[in-house]
Amino acid sequence: MGEIDFAAGVSFADEPDHPRVVWIPGGTFAMGSDKHYPEEAPAHRVKVSGFWIDQTPNRQFQAFARATGHATFAEIVPDPKDYPGSLPHLILPARSFSRLQRFQSIRATGASGGR
Repeated sequence: MGEIDFAAGVSFADEPDHPRVVWIPGGTFAMGSDKHYPEEAPAHRVKVSGFWIDQTPNRQFQAFARATGHATFAEIVPDPKDYPGSLPHLILPARSFSRLQRFQSIRATGASGGR
């Protein structure tokens, strides 16, 4: 398995002056798969540096999305051309798929899981 190094020069010492940021440590992980969809191949090792990320409260993000019309990747309807050989009725946004799984689980068990 080959390795790609994305470890840049960002360090913990470069702390931004912002109250809601947290440090995510860098590391190496396996990215992709040789056992699933062709677009995930080849599996390879990736090394990333640590980085700072802002913690955005859900309400704040929801307000941003409503004001700008922003859609997350999970909400975008996939293009069937990107998934040749897939069953058309299963090509759904990731958010819809998790709702579908939840519905199937509720139907199978008769429990709502408190939601």
